[in-house]
Amino acid sequence: MFRNNFKLIWRNLLRNKVTTAINFSGLTIGMAVAVLIAVYVINERQTDRTLPYPERTFRILRVSEINKEPYDIGVTSAPYAPAFKQDYPAEIEDAVRVLDGSSIVRLHDKQFSEDNYYYADPNFLTFFGIQLAAGNPETALSRPHDMVLSMDAARKYFGDPYQAVGQTLRIDNDYDATITGLLADHQPPMHMDFDMVESTLALEDAEWWSGWWNNSLCTYIRLNPGTDAIALEGKLPKFMDKYFGKDFARMGTRMDLRLQPVRDIYFESATRYDPMRHGNRQAVNVFLMAALLLIVIACANYVNLSTARAVEKSREVGIHKVLGSGRKGIISKILGESLFISLVSGLVAAQLVILALPAFDPLFGVPLKLDWSPVQLISATAGVAILIGLLAGLYPGVLLSSFKPAFVLKGQGSTGERRTAGLRKALVVFQFVLSVGLLCSTFLIQQQLSYMRNKSLGFDKEHILIMSVNSRELYANRETFRQRLKQEPGVADIAFMNGIPGGHHDATTVDVPELNQNIRMRTAFADFEFVKTLGLQLVAGRDFDPRLASDSTRAAILNERAVKDLGLTPAEALGKKILLSSFDSLPREIVGIVADYHFTSLHDAIEPLVISTSFGGGVIAVKARGDRIPQVIAAAGQTWNRISPDFPFTYQFLDERLDRLYQSESRQGAIFALFAGIAIFIAGLGMFGLAAFAAANRTKEIGIRKVIGASVAGIVGLLSRDFLKPVFIGILIATPLAWYFMDNWLQDFAYRIDIHWWVFALAGLAALLIAFATVSFQSIKAALANPIKSLRNE
Repeated sequence: MFRNNFKLIWRNLLRNKVTTAINFSGLTIGMAVAVLIAVYVINERQTDRTLPYPERTFRILRVSEINKEPYDIGVTSAPYAPAFKQDYPAEIEDAVRVLDGSSIVRLHDKQFSEDNYYYADPNFLTFFGIQLAAGNPETALSRPHDMVLSMDAARKYFGDPYQAVGQTLRIDNDYDATITGLLADHQPPMHMDFDMVESTLALEDAEWWSGWWNNSLCTYIRLNPGTDAIALEGKLPKFMDKYFGKDFARMGTRMDLRLQPVRDIYFESATRYDPMRHGNRQAVNVFLMAALLLIVIACANYVNLSTARAVEKSREVGIHKVLGSGRKGIISKILGESLFISLVSGLVAAQLVILALPAFDPLFGVPLKLDWSPVQLISATAGVAILIGLLAGLYPGVLLSSFKPAFVLKGQGSTGERRTAGLRKALVVFQFVLSVGLLCSTFLIQQQLSYMRNKSLGFDKEHILIMSVNSRELYANRETFRQRLKQEPGVADIAFMNGIPGGHHDATTVDVPELNQNIRMRTAFADFEFVKTLGLQLVAGRDFDPRLASDSTRAAILNERAVKDLGLTPAEALGKKILLSSFDSLPREIVGIVADYHFTSLHDAIEPLVISTSFGGGVIAVKARGDRIPQVIAAAGQTWNRISPDFPFTYQFLDERLDRLYQSESRQGAIFALFAGIAIFIAGLGMFGLAAFAAANRTKEIGIRKVIGASVAGIVGLLSRDFLKPVFIGILIATPLAWYFMDNWLQDFAYRIDIHWWVFALAGLAALLIAFATVSFQSIKAALANPIKSLRNE
């Protein structure tokens, strides 16, 4: 019996090749995208979820505010961890410190700049449950300069990774680190991204390590079982008063702490000064919803085409009923067809994802790892495919099984057509609501990205080379570097700074004794050429002057926002004395005011900023003349190599660095464009099938119209009109929905585009043109057919 049913299903599918091909294509594409998104979502949502005791593990955040606006700070200093364990032994089971960074690593003639170079306490591996392919996680970081490598890093230096254990690598041309372990390839996903981890024990002798204000690392604690995290948080103000009370009194402000659950770190991207890896919860949810909607569009295609054939199949159903088939038998046959197509589509989709998965890593910005075996993936996909097949085939089965054989065998099938026409139109409307919504979202995301890339930022970002000063020799000889490089005619200006636009800007309380007030400001420490190199606009006062000795330590420049927050005009601010509480023992004089510029991303509003002429030097910015950029790069490399030959010369352009601030939005735009294209393609496939069926059903009507003089254009318009009406309704419904969704999305940007009506008009016009092109192909084909053939049997 099963074999007979299968043969019947197969015969029916082959008899309707166009419909079968459209359903198979739509379901395969929809399920392939859904499986791909599912892999991405599972990867993202599993981050930090499989760590040991995640419910008891927290990161210590500092809580500060800038002018009554609170914010969290992700980094703390080294003394926090031992102080916590000492002061709260009943509450805290363990603590660990993690410091991210970069280092120059050398083995003989191989030398690389390693950006994912971490330092961590000896208990780091066991604290986070990190597995080793070689070595003992309990002792791998137990001595100064012990280190563990990822398998990829070990292959890069040694070829055979297992040959690395016991070998040494030269770090920053300063000391040798001993490899004591290899990180296993398949680690639980977490918010850290490291290739090399060195023990912090060697750092304990550094002077900065014991300073409470040297905030540069992340501190994690694990609570004892039964400890109430909220109760412990309530004790932390006393902890801060114990270690910072005198500093708080001197600064006139305070800072507190909170416990951040480790499971929340990955998706809490609003934390400032956070060096760890972060995901985008909104993007995950939106992509998941979009994938589900693509499946729904594909299912709608199946229902549409199945119900469109209801009249044709009603005669077959009537015969089956006359021959004794019951309603359940008819439903099972129709469900069998949908299940067969859905299962085959699902299996093909799973295989496509397995083959293509690595190619999508750049699109999503994360490595898409599939820990399932092919059998597990195919089994899961088959389960979903069965569910989709049941949903897609249930309504057509119930509808067709309800037809009365007496009516359909007499040719009275128009009742079935009337019952299904309204549903088909509703499903077409639904498909184009989703398609046009995705298309509108794609246009608006691209507009916002273009706006961010092209908006005037208040400084000159073009033709500026950025180099990190990672060499002691270069830092000590920075003036020699400047003077030698300035001999290249293409160099306009050179500045050494901490506080490059788009990078880290610390914050401090700024006291203004004359006004008896203090406010929190961002800081940028730089040399005398900072303003010139970045092309900042002075609105009052003057630039730093190297001829004035006082300017090297006792001068400051504010931005307009800082002046406004002080309640002054730019002219009134000049000459005022200020004190940077975290850095100064003597006051500085405000010598200039610069126009506000965007020193952070456009997600954030411009904050008060103080620019000072000390503590600078972590970054070199070289302003090049546009016609000599290759010569400037070559000269910078040669000058670098003369002064610091043991450290590789690396650079980036400032405009490219700023573009990377919006990588997440760029990926969202690309993925939305992909979704919109797929949605319209699937909807277009369905419309193509419906148009083909409608043209076939109206063959005689078209023949009669042509005989009595109807033109080809008139017939095309007649056939197209019925299909374009639901598309137009879909556009009308999608417009306010897309506007609402994208208006909420744009709220994440302090500086954003206005949403204009023409975006929706353009998306709607594109959808109408695509729909018309799809339908007109079948309409023109029908209109050009010979009417004699269609009327021969009349």
